[in-house]
Amino acid sequence: MATAGGTLTRHRRRVEPTDPLAALRQTIFVAAMSSTLLALHCSRLDRERGYDRLVFADEVASVGRGFKRKYRMEFDVFTALVEQLRPRLRRNDAQARRRYCRGLPGRRAVSEETQVAAALRFYAGASYLDVVSTHKVEPSSFYAIVKRVTSAVNKELRLAGDITTEAGQVALSSTFVGALPLNPLAPSVVGALDGLAVRIQGPARGATNTPSEFYGRKGFFSSNVQAICDGRCRFVFVSTAAPGAMHDSAAWSQTRLAERLQAAVICLGERFVICDDSFSACSHLAPPWPGAALPADRAAFNFFLSQVRQTIERAFGILNKKWGILWSALRVRLGDCGSMVLALMKLHNFIIDRTPATSPPDLGPDDSSPLVFSDEQSMEDADEDCGRDGPACLPRLYWTSRLSAAGYARPAVV
Repeated sequence: MATAGGTLTRHRRRVEPTDPLAALRQTIFVAAMSSTLLALHCSRLDRERGYDRLVFADEVASVGRGFKRKYRMEFDVFTALVEQLRPRLRRNDAQARRRYCRGLPGRRAVSEETQVAAALRFYAGASYLDVVSTHKVEPSSFYAIVKRVTSAVNKELRLAGDITTEAGQVALSSTFVGALPLNPLAPSVVGALDGLAVRIQGPARGATNTPSEFYGRKGFFSSNVQAICDGRCRFVFVSTAAPGAMHDSAAWSQTRLAERLQAAVICLGERFVICDDSFSACSHLAPPWPGAALPADRAAFNFFLSQVRQTIERAFGILNKKWGILWSALRVRLGDCGSMVLALMKLHNFIIDRTPATSPPDLGPDDSSPLVFSDEQSMEDADEDCGRDGPACLPRLYWTSRLSAAGYARPAVV
């Protein structure tokens, strides 16, 4: 630049000395901010992907006519079930929005419909990996959802009938009359009793002090479930406390209902519960007469008793066909097996109550595993009284003589 004197001068920019620590701090700050912003962006995308909840109306539309096969009940029965369980399944939406979605609209906790649907698919035998994928729930939350639904079912649903009151006993007998109107024993029967061996996983260390008690003579770990049903194959009484190695007669005698019947706290009057020959005969239990070559009067009693007793076998068959989780060992802890089996039986009743009585029972898919009863008398024991037959079975004595006097006989085998 020219000056007043005509000489040229060059201005040099003054460079301040650089502080290395300040530059390093600035670089670290920029990197940290960039990493934070990227993390927030990825976290938001992950939340939207992980908590993009299933719209159940879309699920119903996509399943279509296969809804009953997938969820083991009609859509109207499913809707009634959800409405009954809704108060116990409702989650905190505000907490879900705050925790997962930063207040974004349309993001909520898992709906009651999705919770029930996921649990039903698990009960039906589906893998949890398939359920969490199709129903868009977190794998870490899946078993909590199943446990929550199981607890809600056990608290909200009830078993069928009331065997403890006179009115309840009359109502139970009427179901057998409706199912078997020509059977002379039906008006006096209040229930059919039998045991079912439900497969379980080998008890974990610490779950029980005697794991061998759960390994029965069937060759697998199991729980001995004692149940009584009515004429419509609905379960009236269920006990899941006995281990698999325990005999039916012993498992039944330890139940609260058996103790109250034995102590005459519950009076059945002239009515009785029918069972198979693995149970001890008494004043309120009527098993068949033991032996193969029987007199005509005893053979007639066994024939009509067998007709009524088939209701409990059908009930177990329907239960096993419908809920595929019973086809293999239950994939839950030993302490949760009983509550899950009870929930399955209550759902079984819930479906039957909302199905017309004239409709044939829905046996579910055809690929179920064979049903295993807890005790079955072998052919070697058929000709002898295995020590469980006593003289105090008044209903059996009374009805044997009454059937003989009325001229009833066992039909001839063709």
